[in-house]
Amino acid sequence: MSVEILAILIGIGFGLVKKGSIYNLANLNLKFFWVLPVAYVLQMISIHYFSNILYLSMIILSYLALLFFCLLNIRYKGIPYMLAGIFLNFLEMTLNGMRMPAYLPSIRMLGSKLVYKLMSGNYGKSIVMTKSTRLPFLGDIIPFHFIFFDIVSIGDCVFAVGIGMLLYQAIQSKKVQTENGGKAYGANQ
Repeated sequence: MSVEILAILIGIGFGLVKKGSIYNLANLNLKFFWVLPVAYVLQMISIHYFSNILYLSMIILSYLALLFFCLLNIRYKGIPYMLAGIFLNFLEMTLNGMRMPAYLPSIRMLGSKLVYKLMSGNYGKSIVMTKSTRLPFLGDIIPFHFIFFDIVSIGDCVFAVGIGMLLYQAIQSKKVQTENGGKAYGANQ
């Protein structure tokens, strides 16, 4: 989460430095924007309160909702990166029992309490990365510190780049540039 917060601040910050206006964010009319907070809440609820089939169902539903949102809004700059980041994380989790493998040396940097939680299987949607982990380079391997310590994946970083690009572009102009160079004014156009 910390890498996404930093990307939001950088996107907005650079947009303002380049003489954009925060009020231009109102012109960014993404289709089904409500899907983002709903998907996030689904993930948080499933991680903290559910197990087995209910956990799996909620996690899969949240990722499918995020992919759906990105596909509907693919014309906005930054959204293709967000889509790629979500896909990379979903792929890694799908290949590893719908759990995100976490690199133990990186987790150790966060403290012994979290190592114990991870080793006992009680650390959110994360599991310990082992020799049998599929595509381990896509797991949570990168220690990151901004506001709080976090371990992030390549997918998280790609997603964050997309958020930053989207916000930067939105702040820069009243008419948000799309990936193919056209203008996007919102869901009704």
